[in-house]
Amino acid sequence: CLDFGVSRALNKSLQADLRRLRRALYGLGMIDDKYGVRRFITEFSEATEMLVAEYELSSFDLEKFQKEFGEVSSGDPMFDCYVIRESNISFLKEFIEREPEWDFEAKSYFIEAHAI
Repeated sequence: CLDFGVSRALNKSLQADLRRLRRALYGLGMIDDKYGVRRFITEFSEATEMLVAEYELSSFDLEKFQKEFGEVSSGDPMFDCYVIRESNISFLKEFIEREPEWDFEAKSYFIEAHAI
């Protein structure tokens, strides 16, 4: 068991590492710095309902995503999961570097945000 001083020093070190990582990811466009969330696409198997893959968004424009995904409240930061339909693919191409191999019969896709 760690004593309080060692535990506190490790905690400060981890917090500093997390801040550096967050700044690096923000610089790459993967972090929404205003809200402190990572935004990405998730891919789930329809057969097993298991997570198959995650795809980072290279950038995120809240107003454009609200319009595309029918979010009527301009004040909603889109922290919920939003279903991706085939009609959304052309819109999403602007915001992803590594595109999924879209297969809407075998898989489901969502826009998600997770706190950093």
